[in-house]
Amino acid sequence: LGSGSWIHRPAPVPVSGLGAVASLSVGWWSGCTLDAAGVPRCWGSLPDQGHDGYRRVDHLSPVDMSGLPALEALSSGGGHYCALDGDGQVWCWGDNGQGELGDGTTRNMRDPARVEGLEDALDVSAGYEHSCAVRADGKVLCWGDNEHGQLGYGEIGNAYDRATPTEVLGLEGATMVRVRDHHSCAVTGAGEAWCWGLNTSGELGDGRNQTTGIPVRVRLLEGVVEMGLGDVFTCALRDGGLLFCWGSNGDHRNGIGRHTNEPLLVTLESGEALTGVVDIG
Repeated sequence: LGSGSWIHRPAPVPVSGLGAVASLSVGWWSGCTLDAAGVPRCWGSLPDQGHDGYRRVDHLSPVDMSGLPALEALSSGGGHYCALDGDGQVWCWGDNGQGELGDGTTRNMRDPARVEGLEDALDVSAGYEHSCAVRADGKVLCWGDNEHGQLGYGEIGNAYDRATPTEVLGLEGATMVRVRDHHSCAVTGAGEAWCWGLNTSGELGDGRNQTTGIPVRVRLLEGVVEMGLGDVFTCALRDGGLLFCWGSNGDHRNGIGRHTNEPLLVTLESGEALTGVVDIG
């Protein structure tokens, strides 16, 4: 929680020691923010940058992340982090058991290192054990764990993990990418949403429940401006502030009230549409 203590909190509490925040990313074991100058601060279980070798230590309050230039975006994954600087360079660090750092190895790294072949990136996202980025030419590249085809290059299975960026097949004009446990999604400049990877709960939104290693277009959805992925569900924010979700409704997570393998409008208890939504994550 970054509150400075180990106490569980049933209600929101301030993250200690933070000034004005420009963006926030919460991963599995930690959270990070960027300020207006692109300076990152993180808390939770973090790689120990002051220790020889690799280990993780717990931080109850935000600490500075060293070895990075000013950042445009920062994404917290399972045990790793990826960031985008103002020159379009992607940096990753942390756990690397499936090649999720994109450096060609499976060696854990305490300090940020540039991902080769991504000198003109527009966006980056870190999932549980894989990562993806969008290049300026609209291509999406992914690396790391491919157990369920979440790298999007056509193959499925851990025999096809990739430790360097690999191009997603059949996807053009992407401007945004979001990834989570075992699936990935991208948004194009035309506002279309495309997803790939695990689909046993319908989280790809194509009307089926078939896992796929290539992108499929999300049905019945246009004008997408942001996406948020959960473990086995997905949501999209459409222009005009309307929210659509699909996938598993376990623990009432998708806001729809039932399982669905295609997008449905999120509504209030009154049946009226939830409107005026400005962001999701």
